[in-house]
Amino acid sequence: MLRDFRLSLRQKLMELRFRMPLAFQHHSDCSDQPLRDRAVLDLVAISFNNPDAVIKQAELIADHLTEPHLYTVVDNSSDTAARVAIAAFCKQHRIGYVGLPPNPFSGHNPSMSHGVALNWAYHHFVKPRAAAYFGFLDHDILPLKPRKLVPVLKQQGLYGLRQQRNGTWYLWPGYCFYSRTWADVKQLDFRPQSGLDTGGANARWYTADPKTLAFADQTYPKTRNLEFIDGWVHVMGSGGWKKDYTSVDFPRAIAYAKQHIQ
Repeated sequence: MLRDFRLSLRQKLMELRFRMPLAFQHHSDCSDQPLRDRAVLDLVAISFNNPDAVIKQAELIADHLTEPHLYTVVDNSSDTAARVAIAAFCKQHRIGYVGLPPNPFSGHNPSMSHGVALNWAYHHFVKPRAAAYFGFLDHDILPLKPRKLVPVLKQQGLYGLRQQRNGTWYLWPGYCFYSRTWADVKQLDFRPQSGLDTGGANARWYTADPKTLAFADQTYPKTRNLEFIDGWVHVMGSGGWKKDYTSVDFPRAIAYAKQHIQ
């Protein structure tokens, strides 16, 4: 009985810490105050246990995202050494960094862990900054070609990789983008829901006929852990939440992708 009470109290305290704003989180080179120049794409990458992924993503976004943008890493890592390395890299290169507190769902519910990390990033960081456009990335999706995302957001308000499950559709939160005018009248919630993975709770807001919208292209090369999305390569599972994908050679994956991506 006492043990169950302690576990329940610990869970509640973890959830409480996870709802606290930026001032109460470890962070550097970033702010949750309204941006001076709001006509930018405000990008947040949710990182998890792989400094190499963050390093390559930051490098390639700087090379290939050809429109005004800001890039911040929101770290959901469960491994202390990974957190230290990611924070040090961001500090060295003056990249915005937020280290979230221990996630109450990590280790037993990766989809919910990712979802509540996204919700924190949206409600406590992205939304108050009030950029005209914003988006979320997994840490292991890497741009390999020049890319602009704002033009399509101006046209339709949202863009990304569409997921279709159980007769409904939603955007995969590892590659999703929104205009402020579209999102501000919604109550975005990136948690999974019954029958739908992370981001599925937002399905209620995606009311447009998908045939009238543009979505990201998706192709699978002949490797078990790569997919191509809009000229980006997604090195799936590199955070180690899937046991089969714990070891990733990023230079080799990128070299392979550059040979095959259209």
